[in-house]
Amino acid sequence: MMGKVKPVWCLVLSILLVICALSAAASAEEENRTAEGATIASMPLLFIPNEGQYDDNVSFQGQSSPEQVITVFENGIEFSQSPDSNGTAIEPVFMLLEGANKDAKIIGLNQINGTANYYYGDDPSAWITGINLSLGVQYAEIYPGIDLNLSGKDGILKSEFTVLPGADPAAIILQYQGQDSLSLNETTGDLIIQTAGREIRDEAPFAYQDINGTRQTVDCSY
Repeated sequence: MMGKVKPVWCLVLSILLVICALSAAASAEEENRTAEGATIASMPLLFIPNEGQYDDNVSFQGQSSPEQVITVFENGIEFSQSPDSNGTAIEPVFMLLEGANKDAKIIGLNQINGTANYYYGDDPSAWITGINLSLGVQYAEIYPGIDLNLSGKDGILKSEFTVLPGADPAAIILQYQGQDSLSLNETTGDLIIQTAGREIRDEAPFAYQDINGTRQTVDCSY
């Protein structure tokens, strides 16, 4: 499904994208790629809106490392990785927002002074330029009375659900697809999504509620 180029109560999820080391002896090219990946991973995650450069069903796309692409669809988020060093394709993992509002508006948050440009061939009419970059994405009213904000840094995607008074947090249902296995770390409460080529760690959720200016934690777990 990867897109091809052509404040009252808050639940916070942090998804750590871990790519397995597949070769002990890295070539100079691989070392350069590793350094490049470290540089990208240390930067805030930038989201690029779809203005015709991706498939029609893509809303935004971001890259947390040279190998890892995060694609935002109206019904969920896909984590795609480049083939391994042997050229073996790695199955993407999709986080489905089950029962989500299909009419939810998906908008960019916190635009920065930077743009993305796509040049196709030598025909300027086919070029797509000046696309504004954002530090976050919001699904507005993804569930009744609930917004979902996405942001990221250091290779970690942060998913933050804001639940308004009277809204039911039980409406939030996340369904993972494409993995080999799902398991729960009983010690940390993290959700472990395992595929043949990598591990994705969905850190234990953290929830809080602001009451009269005081932040109080709310029990929450997978």
